[in-house]
Amino acid sequence: MLGSSAGRLAGVVALVTGGASGIGRAVSGRLAREGARVAVADRDMSGAAATAKGLPRHYPPDHGAFQVDVADPKSVAGMVRGVQEHFGVPPRVLVSCAGITRDRMFLEMGEREFREVLGVNLEGTFLVTQEVTKALVTSGDPGGASLVLVGSVVAKVWDPLQFRPAGIYRHPHDGQSAPKSAGQDVADVVAFLASGDSGYVTGATLEVTGGLFM
Repeated sequence: MLGSSAGRLAGVVALVTGGASGIGRAVSGRLAREGARVAVADRDMSGAAATAKGLPRHYPPDHGAFQVDVADPKSVAGMVRGVQEHFGVPPRVLVSCAGITRDRMFLEMGEREFREVLGVNLEGTFLVTQEVTKALVTSGDPGGASLVLVGSVVAKVWDPLQFRPAGIYRHPHDGQSAPKSAGQDVADVVAFLASGDSGYVTGATLEVTGGLFM
């Protein structure tokens, strides 16, 4: 059953990569509650479909699930085309949540694993952002866009487990993990950045880290 939507993102098409689980799934739900039509993209198609199926529906065409390997340029291009064909317009909100880890001792990590991480986390973000921007420019959409690139705190603080056995690194927060609500906290910040409420926020980095760097 379709419901009405009067949220900050009413009717806006939002593309969320890595939407099959974790932060990507939380972000998809948050944007949908703000009225967005969400394109849930992930390499795990069944997970993406489950996320899309669980989102509140407002009006057709509503949400959709799309399979993508963000490290593959052809896959990314095909996914963005599919999103545009499904909704009739390119996404005006991109939330890049796709990411992988290869948690292994630094001295044991192989070049292939290292390149896999770069392929998804770095090059994948570039490829998706580029394709979405191309689609927007080609469409001549005058409404602008919001590009939200989600990263990990590990980009600033090295994972202690990768060095601890060698006696090289010690971290004062060893053994502490993020609370279960952290994903929703990130989703709330993403909703703000995707909305008109953040019109004067651009080219900025916002940290949602529970005060880790205080």
